[in-house]
Amino acid sequence: MSLSTKNKKISENEVIKLIHKYNKKYIIKSFSSFEKFNLKSSLLKNYYHKNILCFGDNIHKIHPLAGQGLNMTIRDINILSELIDNKIYLGLPLDQSLTKEFEKKTKHFNYLYASSIDFIYEFFKLDNKFNNFYSDKIFYFLKKNSSFKKFSTKFADNGFI
Repeated sequence: MSLSTKNKKISENEVIKLIHKYNKKYIIKSFSSFEKFNLKSSLLKNYYHKNILCFGDNIHKIHPLAGQGLNMTIRDINILSELIDNKIYLGLPLDQSLTKEFEKKTKHFNYLYASSIDFIYEFFKLDNKFNNFYSDKIFYFLKKNSSFKKFSTKFADNGFI
């Protein structure tokens, strides 16, 4: 759960009350201690050093909107696995060239994906200030556009593939 407190301190009891207020589906038996940290996006400039490859949140930290950071990591795992399988199939060594290929194959996707997630987050944050004026109009238009529906469904299911 992410919670914007606008520089106001909020107690763990207040957080628990909010969870119970909005959670109508699950029975929560206990809570452990809460962690607090500022949310911000960051992308590494270099994914590797010598033969050490960074991975997951180390290479792409994004706002936890809809769990997309995990989706990015799963996509990265698939790409790395394909690169390893290909090198083994060709009888090539698993060396530093693998880290270079991984960065070359994923960096632009990670940048585009993280930037898109950040844009969506910032858009809705701004739109909320205007009582959803922009999003209401945009979604009304998109709801009636069959080409957009077809494209977005295919993209949601397959990504960039």
